[in-house]
Amino acid sequence: MIIDFPNIPEQRLPNFKGGEKEYIARMFFVGQNLIMYG
Repeated sequence: MIIDFPNIPEQRLPNFKGGEKEYIARMFFVGQNLIMYG
């Protein structure tokens, strides 16, 4: 399977894992699995 991350829209996650800033990631879901690129 080829995942084309440049064509997946970015999502902004504020306070990711308790942090103070936001994390910008491209996410791909397959069933219960999550692949993040950021």
